[in-house]
Amino acid sequence: GAQMSEDYEASIQALKEKNAQLLDEKRKVKAQLEEAAQQLEAVTAERDHSMAELKRITVEQPRAELIESMCVPGMADTAAREINHKFTITDDGDIQNLEGEPVEVDGQPLKYDADGIMALYKSGLCPALGHMLKGRDSSGGGARGGHSSGEIHQMKTEQKAAPRKFGLGA
Repeated sequence: GAQMSEDYEASIQALKEKNAQLLDEKRKVKAQLEEAAQQLEAVTAERDHSMAELKRITVEQPRAELIESMCVPGMADTAAREINHKFTITDDGDIQNLEGEPVEVDGQPLKYDADGIMALYKSGLCPALGHMLKGRDSSGGGARGGHSSGEIHQMKTEQKAAPRKFGLGA
């Protein structure tokens, strides 16, 4: 009887030790999981910030510069608000109505570029742009309606570059 009682006590002690070991391992795994979750959260936040920054630099800034180049001074924000109020611009630059369908003029889907913005005004889809845009009449001397956004950018660059070249020769 005494031997069986000792074996029983030894088994109980072994089980208690095993239980303590398992609880300790469980605590360690839980701590590792929490650390991994925190790291994932940090990396996700960093990725989201990077994606937002990339979109700001590649999408939002060029669009702001485009509308700025097309509008009379001080009207770019108002024009952009007017367009964004009536239309959705996809990340690819497609102009859609608020139902998500492409906006077309003469069967051509409009892009958010100089031609597309001018077409919104000229087609009557966004008449409020009228007093905000420079060169509304493309036959006028200063009109930019017929130029692509690339040409406008090139014109701006040439205008900036000319004085530098002149300065070098002096």
